[in-house]
Amino acid sequence: MLRTTKGSFERVERVYATLTGDRLKGAKDEMRETRATTDADVAFLLRELSIFGHAQPLSNETRLLMRRRIQPIDIWAGTPVIWITINPNDINNPVEMRLGKIQQVSSAIFFHREISLFFEKYVRTGQKSAFGKASHYYATVEANNRGSLHLHGLLFILHLQQAYASFAGGV
Repeated sequence: MLRTTKGSFERVERVYATLTGDRLKGAKDEMRETRATTDADVAFLLRELSIFGHAQPLSNETRLLMRRRIQPIDIWAGTPVIWITINPNDINNPVEMRLGKIQQVSSAIFFHREISLFFEKYVRTGQKSAFGKASHYYATVEANNRGSLHLHGLLFILHLQQAYASFAGGV
């Protein structure tokens, strides 16, 4: 399945008809080395197309599904009070810069370790923490165009939820 804007559909159709296996392989090899391609048509397709499906981790469809899951959690756990974005794999992080040069797997291991430690040491669900007492959290991992992993999430903090509920009930 694919998705593109209505205004780009005809050009996408024309470009798609001109693609060959050798041309795509050349663009793939170039992108592995430089993270970009000089093939203008392939670059256009990468900008315009959004390939998605549940079977593809970190796809647009998976990201949208994760966001749709937030509403029932909100009903079940109450109103979340803190939105978090954690990006330890930022390209300016000196550790990530060194790991990124070594291997992509090292980057994923680094990301997993940093996120696990964040939830273990700072969120500490059910215990006193840096944010207060978190009753629940919900998070999803995404990747940006550079392939850098980052996490978006919601924290449900008991005393802030109670304060919000009493404020909302009094209005």
